[in-house]
Amino acid sequence: MTELYNKHLANEWIDWVETPNPQGTREQEIFPFLKKWISKLKPKTLGDIGCGQGSFSNLVDNKVQYTGIDPSPTLIKRAKELYSSPNK
Repeated sequence: MTELYNKHLANEWIDWVETPNPQGTREQEIFPFLKKWISKLKPKTLGDIGCGQGSFSNLVDNKVQYTGIDPSPTLIKRAKELYSSPNK
């Protein structure tokens, strides 16, 4: 079986996501929508399936128990490097 999330693909994703793009859809539409949604619902726990390197965790208040899940060991390792804290 071919590995779906190989290290090369994961590193390309990391480069793309971590390159600043203030005019991009993620920054202009997706993140503001998710912030508003979280603010409205005020969840105590939040699961992020397909979290990549965890950039969404940056939008979550420290009072929320955030769990990111991704099939790529490379992306999970990067998430831990960038966003490691007691609740993330």
